[in-house]
Amino acid sequence: MFEKVDPNIKLDEQQRGAILNDADNLLVVAGAGSGKTTTMIAKVKYLVDKCGYQQSEIAVLSFTKKVTEEIEKTLHDKFGLKGVDVHTFHSLGLKIIRASGENFNGIVDEKMQYNIFSNYIKDELFVDKEKFKLFEHSFSKFLRFGKGWENSSNFEEYHNSIYNENLIKSGFDLKTYNHSQIKKRRAYKKSIRGEYLASKEEVDIANFLYKNGIDYEYERKYNDPKKLLRPDFFISQLGKENYIEHFGVDQEGNNYMYDEETLRSYLKTMERKTEFYNQGYNKNLFIITQSKYKDGTYLSHLKDQLIKKGYQFNRLSDEEIFTTLRDTNKDGYINTFIEKMLIPFINLFKQRNFNVDNFDNLTKENTGILKDQLIVMRDFYINYQKKLAEMQKIDFNDMIIKAYTVMPNVKEKSLGVDYKYLIIDEYQDISSQRFNLVERMSKLFDAKIMAVGDDWQSIFGFSGARIDLFKDFDKNLENAESVPIENTYRNSQELIDIAGEFILKNEYQVKKKLKSSKHLNNPVEIIIYDDSDFRKADIQRSKIVNDIINHIYSRHPKSKILLLGRYRKDIYTIQNDNLFNIIGERITSKKYPKANLKFLTIHKAKGLGCDHCILLNLSDEKYGFPSKIEDEPLVKLIRPKNDESIDYAEERRLFYVALTRTKNKVYLLVPKSKQSIFVNEIEEYKNVEKKFANQV
Repeated sequence: MFEKVDPNIKLDEQQRGAILNDADNLLVVAGAGSGKTTTMIAKVKYLVDKCGYQQSEIAVLSFTKKVTEEIEKTLHDKFGLKGVDVHTFHSLGLKIIRASGENFNGIVDEKMQYNIFSNYIKDELFVDKEKFKLFEHSFSKFLRFGKGWENSSNFEEYHNSIYNENLIKSGFDLKTYNHSQIKKRRAYKKSIRGEYLASKEEVDIANFLYKNGIDYEYERKYNDPKKLLRPDFFISQLGKENYIEHFGVDQEGNNYMYDEETLRSYLKTMERKTEFYNQGYNKNLFIITQSKYKDGTYLSHLKDQLIKKGYQFNRLSDEEIFTTLRDTNKDGYINTFIEKMLIPFINLFKQRNFNVDNFDNLTKENTGILKDQLIVMRDFYINYQKKLAEMQKIDFNDMIIKAYTVMPNVKEKSLGVDYKYLIIDEYQDISSQRFNLVERMSKLFDAKIMAVGDDWQSIFGFSGARIDLFKDFDKNLENAESVPIENTYRNSQELIDIAGEFILKNEYQVKKKLKSSKHLNNPVEIIIYDDSDFRKADIQRSKIVNDIINHIYSRHPKSKILLLGRYRKDIYTIQNDNLFNIIGERITSKKYPKANLKFLTIHKAKGLGCDHCILLNLSDEKYGFPSKIEDEPLVKLIRPKNDESIDYAEERRLFYVALTRTKNKVYLLVPKSKQSIFVNEIEEYKNVEKKFANQV
């Protein structure tokens, strides 16, 4: 089947069995690294070549845009199956809504959601003092309102008063205070005008333009239908118009933040853009800057080019800058509430297909602070839904909700969604909402389903995934069967034995016995370090990681090394300027600058494989692993309930995912006095080696 495309791809007996199985509804129970994507693609080819299905009758569904693009590229480019649709659930929902003729005027993303909620709090809720009092009382731990709001007639008045007070309390003069606020914003890539930009250097450029009275727009589209270009800045002054493109490399094309592959791709894009910018009229239109120069900074070079083009520098006063900083800093009181509580709650509420009636029922069932929070959230929900209707827009949850609702209307219209075969990737992440959509499509169009997934890697319960829909596949769908694919091609047998024994302590998990032809003694290394002095712990950890990198790189310099954390902030547990440069996901070893290093949270790393992995912060504490942070009681009310009796069930699956990202070894950094309960469990397993830091 694959010989002409890629002779290296070999299907094993279980994969072939899944491909040939003709059950109406088939669940393929896979293991980590067992070739799930290969099996799905082979199934598509089999359906077209051997079973007589038209390409347009098949749809492949996954959860992320990145994965769908990878599957689509393989199906369309490698196998020539360009007629097969590959969708995320959201893009499928959008296609169904459009096919139905339902009118809407755009999509509300999370940024627009934020603005809707922020405006409601400032413009409506703040003015209604009784409602605002209940709001402030119910969610005070997420809010930063101080005294005085009761006596302010509107939010603007309150904010201006607080901001002016902060200036006085700081003891700074106006210029120094402005500088401190600008510096603080730069750390999280926010300009004086309040925009969030792609890099700190772009923030510097935006602030330079603003302070000198040069009007700009960020990433305005270049006016040429043949070119999909969005240069960093469009600037204008007294009839003059130019674009600024800033490249994040020095004059030699270097940037230590990028690995070789990323830098190579960046430089190709830079070369293509620069060639276009230097053509004819464009040479006068575009201004190019780079991160580093031998004879000055990117701002001094920008200034020189602006002067040559006749721009005037009209320096704004400290008072004007202060006013802009004040006017673009209004969300500090509420951003934690909106980002950490409100948006996740409303999204989960809608994912459960809940409505106002559910609020009313929950309010009757609860008392005290929970009841107050539900009353407040009900108002937010009603206002949000009203705003969507006024704008004639839908959000990402509506893409699936509305698609489910209008599905019967499109049945007889043959509008390109009447699929006969649905192939679903990562089925362990299915939610109620997505399941209902797929089930309705299957019934309306008499479509068969092949779902592929691994319940051992079900780690998105916080966003509505229901592991019970995987486990009870044969109960939820008629004429259903399940088959395993158990040969894994990433991990050694020794590693999958360790990970399998660990995960199956949860009796709720589907039992399977994974097999590998690879063998490696002691693929899991536990490294214990002394954490008695917390001030020295980061240095200790950084030295251990440096020693591990040294061990790997000296033997296999082309190895890809993945550092994993339960949280994004875990990367800073190895902060050591003498050994590493850490910027976001990019890590550079000062001793081995060419070493291929990357940091990801375990959630982001799911689906990926690397040569070696280092798992940071295996500590037994609130922000350790397993995480001991519990859902807010309000969120627990609407979270899907599972019948798993074991503690930390989802954290256990997350640890399984972390262990199985490696093709070779995984190293676990463990503090001596606060050893993770997961480490306590596996340290006695066969082929788990335990060392102390000085033995690495």
